[in-house]
Amino acid sequence: EKLHHLLLENGHELRVVLGTPWEEELKRNDNVVIEKDYFFYEKSRWFFNSKCHILQKSVSHVLWADIVITEQANRHLHNYLLILLSFLGIKPFAYWGHGLNRQGNANSLREYFKKKLALKADWWFAYTHGVAYYLQGIGFSEQRISILNNSIDTLAFKEAINNLTDQDVDEFRRQYKIDDDAQIGLFCGGLHQDKEIGFLLESSRRIKQHNPRFILLLGGD
Repeated sequence: EKLHHLLLENGHELRVVLGTPWEEELKRNDNVVIEKDYFFYEKSRWFFNSKCHILQKSVSHVLWADIVITEQANRHLHNYLLILLSFLGIKPFAYWGHGLNRQGNANSLREYFKKKLALKADWWFAYTHGVAYYLQGIGFSEQRISILNNSIDTLAFKEAINNLTDQDVDEFRRQYKIDDDAQIGLFCGGLHQDKEIGFLLESSRRIKQHNPRFILLLGGD
C-alpha cells in the first residue's frame, strides 16, 4: 500500500497481480484478500502437483507494464516469457525472493536450474543482505540488487504491544500457568512441513534439559 501511494505521488501506476493458491496452500487458511482497485485477482491453473503454474491473463498484465517484478520460482510459466522479453530487449523484469530454496537440495537439478535463471533478471529485490551476498557469489552484479529486509508492516504490531498493560501480561501468565521466572521462547508461524517443526521441538527439548525454566509457546495453525 505504501509503494502504491509513493509511486502515485510520483506519477507512476502500480498493479499487484496474483492468482489463486494450490490445494495444499489453501489448507493453511492464511491467505489475505485486500480489496483495492490496484489488486488484480486472476485464476490460476496448477499442474503436476503444483510444480507448474499458469496464471490466466498474465500476458495482458505483462504487456501493460513498463517493468515487471515477479516471484523467483521455476514453476511460474510467465517467468519464462519475461526472460525472453528481457533477452530481446523488449521489457525489463526483476526477481523478488530468496535466491535459492532454503528447504531444497542444493545439489539437485531443480536448484541448478534456479541458480542459472537467477542471473537472467535485469534487477533483483533481495529479501535480506544474506540473499544479496548469495547472488553476488553466483555472479549477479551488486549494482543491480536492492535489499528489501522483507517483512510485514510492524507498526500496528508495535502499537498492540505498547497498549498491553502489566496486568494483561500477568493474566496471560496465570491463564497458562507460567511462573514469573520462566524463560519463554516464542514460535509464531504456520505449523507445516516447510517450517521444520520437528527441528523446533527437538531443539526445545534439549534446551529444556539444560534450563528447566524454559517454556516454548507456539502461535500458529
